[in-house]
Amino acid sequence: MKKWKLCLVNLLLIPQLAFAAPSELDQVVAVVNDGVILKSDVDSMHRTVEKNAVSQGQTLPPEKELNNQIVERLITEELQYQQAEKMGIRIDDPRLDQAISKIAKDNNESVEALRQSVTKEGTSWATYREQLRKEIAMLRREMPTCAAESTSFPKRSTRLQHS
Repeated sequence: MKKWKLCLVNLLLIPQLAFAAPSELDQVVAVVNDGVILKSDVDSMHRTVEKNAVSQGQTLPPEKELNNQIVERLITEELQYQQAEKMGIRIDDPRLDQAISKIAKDNNESVEALRQSVTKEGTSWATYREQLRKEIAMLRREMPTCAAESTSFPKRSTRLQHS
């Protein structure tokens, strides 16, 4: 009897799932070799650039021009990151955690306080970590091996904080 009830419930729920409205998850803005630039990446950088401009009293170019500049910058960064990967530069989780600890220490805060401030600014912690991972890889690509080991990190955060 239980099997029949379960089948009946499933039959009643399946039509509701079939009529669920489709939703767009994200949109590809540019394809860069084997990587992509997503609309969410552009939007995230756009928010950060606007926030930084306001806090520094700077004016921004017209919306279309600004978006083009952001897309160009993201493409350039993606190309640099791909080049770093081809050179065998990989930033593993322990190295990334070490960099995050150093950033937090340089800001006289705990890693948890850094995490809270990052998410408060509208960036997910996972996105922040991946942005930082890419930044470190790009820095190591540009530096000689011995200098890369003593990399100093930006006082607060990543490239997006200083756009």
